[in-house]
Amino acid sequence: MSRHLNTPHHPALPTLVERLGTFLRGQPYLEPTAPIAASPEDLAHVLDALGHHVTILTLVARADDNILEQERKVIFRYSVQRAAKIGHPLTEGEKQALHQYLEDFYPPLAMLEDALERLKFDSKADLESLLEAAHEVIAADHIFRVDEVSFLLSLRHDLAAL
Repeated sequence: MSRHLNTPHHPALPTLVERLGTFLRGQPYLEPTAPIAASPEDLAHVLDALGHHVTILTLVARADDNILEQERKVIFRYSVQRAAKIGHPLTEGEKQALHQYLEDFYPPLAMLEDALERLKFDSKADLESLLEAAHEVIAADHIFRVDEVSFLLSLRHDLAAL
């Protein structure tokens, strides 16, 4: 598994990632009833590189209920920006395919474990970007749960201290 942007990760990052996992596992989830939509072939390279971020952000969005359009827009925008940052800028066709994929993407909680394992190998900067996007996701629906907000702020604070 390669690290994005060739930045070595800090030895404490896996601990912070586990805290994120513990928090997400503790959220009330309704498992999706429909099978997971297959990722479009033309997005395979992009989702291979950032799919774990998409999974985490989508699970953050689901933590307070169904995923709203405003939350999906944040995830889409983050995904497009991240793809460009890691050297995979999306074409207009790929953006449309990604938008459609995200419209139907409801990951089961079981996808969290793989996403967390991959996240442990991301850089500190990658994790900071993901947590910033997670904060934007929870703010997008204007539903502010104290436990969500305080947890993400605490995790971002601890990450900044590394």
